[in-house]
Amino acid sequence: LMLKSPIMSSRTTVGDEKVDNTPLIVEPLRIAEQVLLLRDKLALEWMEIMQAVPSEHTDIRRMQLARLMGQPTLDTTDEFQ
Repeated sequence: LMLKSPIMSSRTTVGDEKVDNTPLIVEPLRIAEQVLLLRDKLALEWMEIMQAVPSEHTDIRRMQLARLMGQPTLDTTDEFQ
């Protein structure tokens, strides 16, 4: 919500003209689009990598995710850390 206004704004010129006469044009909407495209690419790569992990590791990954999210796990030991 806070970012909507800057992202939806038109191009902005930044830079110190005293140092360099070439202004830098920034397009917030284009930058946001590039970030989202990169995020999608990384998510697809991660999914591909995770498909290669044997299924017997699923329980371990589930417990690690639960711990990361601060949720209690059934396993009370720290054997796999």
